[in-house]
This record gives sequence, C-alpha cells and structure tokens, in this order.
Amino acid sequence: MRKKSKSTLTTKKTSSKHSAITTKAMTRRSNAARAKCPMPPREPPLPTSTIIPLEDSFKDARGYIQNLVSRDIGSAVLIFSEKGSVRAEHWHKKDAHWCFVLAGSLCYFERPVGSDALPKMTTVTAGQLFFTPPGVEHSMYFREPTTFLTFSRPKFDRSQKSYEADLVRLDQKLSEIAIIRATYIDPPQPTARELVQPEVVETASQDTPTPAPQNMPTSIQ
Repeated sequence: MRKKSKSTLTTKKTSSKHSAITTKAMTRRSNAARAKCPMPPREPPLPTSTIIPLEDSFKDARGYIQNLVSRDIGSAVLIFSEKGSVRAEHWHKKDAHWCFVLAGSLCYFERPVGSDALPKMTTVTAGQLFFTPPGVEHSMYFREPTTFLTFSRPKFDRSQKSYEADLVRLDQKLSEIAIIRATYIDPPQPTARELVQPEVVETASQDTPTPAPQNMPTSIQ
C-alpha cells in the first residue's frame, strides 16, 4: 500500500484549518449583518371578531389613558362622515383596518367575498373599536354625523395609490341590497295618521263618589 507523503498530509491539514477559519469568519460576518439589519418581528394574529374589547384603561386624578391598537401599524387616519352617507363598499386583498369611533354611530355590514348570504349587520357606537379583516366585503352606513379613527396593517400606507391597489370595489353594493336598504337605510316612515296621538278621555272611576247637588243635604239628620 502506497503511503501518502508528508507534504500531502500537511497540505490537507492546512486546507482543513483554513476552511474552518473561513467558515467561522463568515458566520461572524453573518451575525454582524443580522445585528445591523434584524429580521422584522412576526405580525401577531389578526382579531377574529368584529367588535374588539378594549383593554382596561389607566385612570388617575388627571383622567385616563386608553390603548386602542397595541401592535405595529402602517397608518393612522381620521375620518368624518355626514349623516346618511355610505363608505367602503369594497374588500381588501391583504390590508386590514382597526376603526375606533370617537363620536356618532354607524351600521357596519359584512360578509365573505363572493358570498350571496345576507350581510351581517353590527351597530357600532362611540367608544367602540371594530375590525375589518382582508377578504371580507364591507360597507358602512352612518346614521348620524360620525368621526372615527382608522389604523392599517404594517407595510400598508394610506396613500391613494397604495390604498386603491389593495382593494376591490363591489359590483353589488351591500347598502343597496333591497332588504338591507328597507330595514336599516330607508325604513318605512309612519303616516301622518299614525303619528296622531289618540285623544284620552278621562272618565270617573266607579270608586269616585258622585258629588251631591247643591243645597241638598248629604246625610239624613
């Protein structure tokens, strides 16, 4: 059996040592790069309910502090809507919204994309936080002047170009579905006859004594 020369063994040892040093150096550089550019944290799970219960507020003699959305957001927008107006009538591909009502109230309609089911309606009032997930058709009808805040997911700003790129407008608007409109938006108004209050005629109770005629004794002496 032919023996390997001493120079060959030395070369292999040197190569292995150099490879180990190179690997360690690359690992150090990689770790340093991660430290400079850390991986973004994973986004927490999205809510599964329409109305989101608020966390307990911090209160003292000065007032209170209320957390609304305790996670990374892409934008925060203030929206005012006149009485009788309708917003949304679309669905989002990836974005989601947390909406907090500062004043007023609204009817919020929603159903899964492509569904023919009657939309679910939720009444949202001042001081409530509600959630719009991706892949859900939704519409808002404002029963009175209403002001609310809207917060979006990270990586989704509220520029018109970015906003329009993520949404799909509805061909069948939820607020125009006949039963929705008749029930919540244009309910039948009472007629003038129904508004007239019936006249209440007071009659003497059987327990009320009938007054005696004047100049007549009320009892026999």
